Amino acid sequence: MPLALAGFALLRRAGGHAPHFGLLGASLIFYGWWDTRFLSLLIASFTPNYLAGRYISFIVSTTDGNVQLRRYSKKTASMPIFMTTQSRMATTLYATDQAKRTRRVLSARADSWAILLVLSILTFVCYEGLSRESFGWYDESRHMMNAVFFADFYSDLPLRNVYQYTIEYFIRFPSLSLSWHPPMFPALAGAVLLVGGLDPVLVRMLVFMFALAGAIFWYFWVLSIWGRRTALLSTLILITGTAVHFWSTAIMLEIPIVALISGALYWLARYLERPSLRGSFIVGLLVAAMLLTKQTSLFILPAFLLYCILAGRARLLWSRVSLPIYLLFFSALAILIGHALALGSVGIAEQLGNLSELAGAPTRFSIERWLIYGRVLGESFGWPILLLALIGSIEMARRRGSADLTILVWPALWYVAFSITAVDHGDALRYTAYVAPPIALLAACSLGTLSNANAQIRHAAVLGLLGIVAWSGWRSYATELPMVSGFRAPAQFVHTEAGDLPVLYCCRFDGEFIFERRRLDPPRHSITLRADKNLVNFSITPAYGMASFVESRSDILDQLDRDGVAVLVIESQDNLRISQFNVLREVVNGPEFDLLAEFPITGNFAALPPELKLRVYRYRNAHTPENGIISVPAPQIGTTLQLRVSP
Repeated sequence: MPLALAGFALLRRAGGHAPHFGLLGASLIFYGWWDTRFLSLLIASFTPNYLAGRYISFIVSTTDGNVQLRRYSKKTASMPIFMTTQSRMATTLYATDQAKRTRRVLSARADSWAILLVLSILTFVCYEGLSRESFGWYDESRHMMNAVFFADFYSDLPLRNVYQYTIEYFIRFPSLSLSWHPPMFPALAGAVLLVGGLDPVLVRMLVFMFALAGAIFWYFWVLSIWGRRTALLSTLILITGTAVHFWSTAIMLEIPIVALISGALYWLARYLERPSLRGSFIVGLLVAAMLLTKQTSLFILPAFLLYCILAGRARLLWSRVSLPIYLLFFSALAILIGHALALGSVGIAEQLGNLSELAGAPTRFSIERWLIYGRVLGESFGWPILLLALIGSIEMARRRGSADLTILVWPALWYVAFSITAVDHGDALRYTAYVAPPIALLAACSLGTLSNANAQIRHAAVLGLLGIVAWSGWRSYATELPMVSGFRAPAQFVHTEAGDLPVLYCCRFDGEFIFERRRLDPPRHSITLRADKNLVNFSITPAYGMASFVESRSDILDQLDRDGVAVLVIESQDNLRISQFNVLREVVNGPEFDLLAEFPITGNFAALPPELKLRVYRYRNAHTPENGIISVPAPQIGTTLQLRVSP
């Protein structure tokens, strides 16, 4: 404290913002010295507060009209008649201007209280989910390890051998999904982990910050078109719905996408109203970030284009000031295309080909397939909200404004795009988050049908809608969030037993185990191999096509010798139903192996088998890998990945 005060006193002489930055630096050092994880929480906390404060101050910042008014009134006594007349006109103008300023200040205060209410409710609903250190969805551990990779990349900065660094990292910690997901979110999350440490709570906080930002953007965009009541009600419906609550604390990409869509829509509206290079750059940056977060966000682009056309600003799209939008958009699109061509053959075949049908999904144009999202909408939002949204869509269609029609087109684009590309029930529930904003707005606009009713009926309708919001919020709060835990203890045990020697993991929850091994291994010397990459090889599910490298006991022992495996970690039950894994379970019961320990895995995740255990085995005949090289087949990209290890 004395050093901070002395530094502040010295920096005051420098003037400007130097003392402010000095206090900021002192705070960061203080909290970082206590626990570096607090730095990410501190930055994530004060950044949105600062931006919100700047925005509100921008709204209410004006000169003091009263002072100027008094100065004018003192001069009027000694002025000629015609000057007095001008003075009175000026006085009237100042009085009118002051009244406008007063209304703006009151409006800003009302918006501040509304935003505070929204953020408080969202924080309350999501609080318990934010503290989870375990994962609860298959992709969560993948996204977390992607972020860990970027944190390690920032720490090492291997700029001269990025490709080889990535290959070797994947062989040691084969739980990355960079071949499936674009790099924007993990690159941002990696920066958070670099500062705060490898804690899943920090990435959950980052996702939650996206949720807060998305709610703020949505409120102000709706406010500018439909008014404060509709803005507040629609935002409350949005944040209390299961679709938003469930994913606001998950290490997944749905909420960042929804937040970026809301931000892009808000800034696009501002850009159409007052075109500028700054606005064009912000819109382009948000659209590019949206695409580089997840490819599925492409579905919303026709709605953005339609919004511009219906607003009568189609010519603006071809003006020079819109050039930053196109540059950023096509740059992001080029990255996505290059990523898909190099790494995404299976993903393209799943989304646009017939792989999902081969795995048992309904055919693309069957009635059953096109009814899937109709069923999951009721599960996700509840039928009261959907009924109100249907009534609100009638009101929107009656108004026929540019924003009204855009909101009506949004769910239609979503339904068509995702019925074509994604039909798994779990994915369908997850993707309802993309349509949560328009459904919330349509439900709030259902009150517009009572515009000609008396005040008592309108007030009763508002109270009824607030009751539905409360029910939706309680429904979300009471929803049990999925989790699977118990991997820390076996990872610690294996780390002690195997050290830097290769470990083979089988079968389903490899991501959770690999993350715990990485967290226990700061030097990053450990090696974890996956049975679904080294014994067999497939992407997502064996139904999409699987290559087998072993069939018999001798094949498995030869593969273990080639890879230099010293310890095996095998799940007691296999819900993948792969025959080679059953052979592996029989092999480890032979004389070449010792059962060292068993660890229970607990959780409420639907795919978690009952009474699942991790069994740790020692391979007695373990020796160094053949030729000092560990090879991992990668048929999806037509190559074999290799890691040279020291004897």
